[in-house]
Amino acid sequence: MSDEAITAVQGGELFGLEGLGWDAGWADLQHDAEVGAGTDPRAGRIARTHRVGFDVFTRAGRLFAVTKARQRDPMRAPATGDWVVLADVADIDEPVIANVLDRRSAVVRRDPADRAAPQVLAANADVVAVVQGADRPINPRRLERQLAVAHGSEARVVVVLSKSDLDPDGDAARQLREAAIGQEVLVTGANSGVGIDELDAMTEGCRTLVLLGESGAGKSSLVNAVLGHEATAVGVVREGDSKGRHTTTRRTLLPLPTGGALLDTPGVRAVGLWPGWADLDAVFPEIVEAAETCRFSDCSHRREPGCGVTGAVEDGTVLADRIEAWRALDDELEATRTEVERKDWR
Repeated sequence: MSDEAITAVQGGELFGLEGLGWDAGWADLQHDAEVGAGTDPRAGRIARTHRVGFDVFTRAGRLFAVTKARQRDPMRAPATGDWVVLADVADIDEPVIANVLDRRSAVVRRDPADRAAPQVLAANADVVAVVQGADRPINPRRLERQLAVAHGSEARVVVVLSKSDLDPDGDAARQLREAAIGQEVLVTGANSGVGIDELDAMTEGCRTLVLLGESGAGKSSLVNAVLGHEATAVGVVREGDSKGRHTTTRRTLLPLPTGGALLDTPGVRAVGLWPGWADLDAVFPEIVEAAETCRFSDCSHRREPGCGVTGAVEDGTVLADRIEAWRALDDELEATRTEVERKDWR
């Protein structure tokens, strides 16, 4: 998104931090973090990350800030949506991010470039919307992965069906509800306006809504519909497979004129799970319920006698493909834990 688009969202005027979710809790953290921060410490929220710095919203407007050194721990590196303390440092022209305030939530996946490292997609989300397009078949396995990452953030999660104008018979909506067992589902249409008010309401109280989904799912169109004007480019999709291009190239925090913010993310192709930041229980509630009848408290739901989940599969309470999907994701998390331990040992 261009600088002009961000300015348009702000109405070209100073945007108060309270509108982005700043509250007494953040102020207390800022006070604690200012010790040793440098001169003239001030708070801000990261709007966008670049290779060499960060766009940060502050009470003085939008600034470009840098860090003094690369953070070795990926989970502590500044990310879009983070609240930070900026300070002036001698011999550095730009404001410096002196501290990143402790996050209330984070959307985290395994880094596609390093299987033994995490990557923070968005920080301090209040709601994570997992967006699925009605112009393509619903892929339950991909949806389960996205939901595991979304629920692992500790934010509220909603599954959003976009492009409902392309689904006049409601087939895509039915398929989505069947795949998203136990999930909140919202049907939307950027062109028709269906569900846009409900989506906008998720930012009330100056909350932050993160949109997560693959390229071409319709995230940019939803952003523009909520904002009421075109702030992000809308790409076309291939007719053969409904695959889209990356019209959003960086994770960007967009303030709303009435308070609150949208955090738009580029299309996510690789959705690797990261231990501690993926919640399988929230994605497979029927398996959790069946597991309550297992004979052993540490049952792995594979070959143990008296397994309630295996019994539920046999009587049709739990679908066979769902338990296989659960096992695959559980195995993936365990393999990543092993890989991380091996990396740390070396």
